[in-house]
Amino acid sequence: MKGKLILVPTPIDEENLLDSHTKDLLLKACAKGSIFAIEDLKPGRRRWLRYGLPRENVEEFILYNEHTRSESIDTLMKHLHAGKDVYLMSDAGLPAFAIRVGY
Repeated sequence: MKGKLILVPTPIDEENLLDSHTKDLLLKACAKGSIFAIEDLKPGRRRWLRYGLPRENVEEFILYNEHTRSESIDTLMKHLHAGKDVYLMSDAGLPAFAIRVGY
């Protein structure tokens, strides 16, 4: 069975926390040993802890952004083909969707 890619919406700003549905989803993913891809390691880890998510259940965060895409995509695809779910989180907002202001 193939894994799924799940886009995880996060708050746009630094002050707000995850909504309860998203937090529950991530807690269940942690318990299953799912894979987590984040846009930037330091802010991603900081937000993860601020959201009250267990860091000890995550073996590693995979860095995935415009600079690491070519190196990270093979790793993420291997996990998906092995049946692991991959949760993609951006620093703010919904991954793969840009919010344009003032256009």
